[in-house]
Amino acid sequence: MVLKKVRNSLYFGFVLLLGLITTGCETAPSDFYIKLSDLNFGTDDYVYVEVVSNNQGTFPVREAECYWTFDGSEPSENQNENTNYDWSLGYQSEFTMKIPKDFYSGTIKFLCKITYSAMGKKNTVVKNIDKQVSYKYHSALGQSSNLDLYKNKGYQEENSITKVEVRTTDSNTFVLKEDGDLKIKFLLGATEYSMNLMPSDGRNVNQTWDFEDDNLVYIYKNMKAGDKIRIDYSTDKYISEGSTGSIKSGEYLIILE
Repeated sequence: MVLKKVRNSLYFGFVLLLGLITTGCETAPSDFYIKLSDLNFGTDDYVYVEVVSNNQGTFPVREAECYWTFDGSEPSENQNENTNYDWSLGYQSEFTMKIPKDFYSGTIKFLCKITYSAMGKKNTVVKNIDKQVSYKYHSALGQSSNLDLYKNKGYQEENSITKVEVRTTDSNTFVLKEDGDLKIKFLLGATEYSMNLMPSDGRNVNQTWDFEDDNLVYIYKNMKAGDKIRIDYSTDKYISEGSTGSIKSGEYLIILE
């Protein structure tokens, strides 16, 4: 019985030692990943990108020289655009990436030369990484005032006020290119907006409204291709105190479903 206990102890000790040796022999991460933030709206819509290893604690990524494409083609280190090179910082493992205004869903293909730390030394590996993404909206800012609306491809629009005591106005006209239900969600300053619906055949369109997450939503059912809607913003509000140059005072999302 004593001999059996000794043998069991030796066996479990050997298994534990083998596990420690195997763990200690890991000299590189087994994989690398691309982490993307939510879409940030603006004149350029963009996301924050981070290149990480599957064991960031043991093998942290120090630098990543990356190239990418949105059209399904393979990226190349010879391309001069869609790269994270910065003239003042060089290549970093964290960077911002512009998302084209006409790219709503698909695969972003990355080619990255990744430098990571392992046991006090730096190593480099080249990886191809595909990232599947989908966006419902792009900012209308910086685009034409006449915007085409396709199904499930919407726009975000925002307006700001300044310290100047004047009436602030803005206008966008959206042209429906397909049939569907039109939805407009006001995230800020709903009372400052007005809408002018222009059916292509002069018919009457039923308008309903609801609330989503405390946000007012207008819904126009059974819209037709060729219909238009103009959304106007107008306010007398201005920044009366403080040092801020401008603040967001209105925002809405519009989409054809």
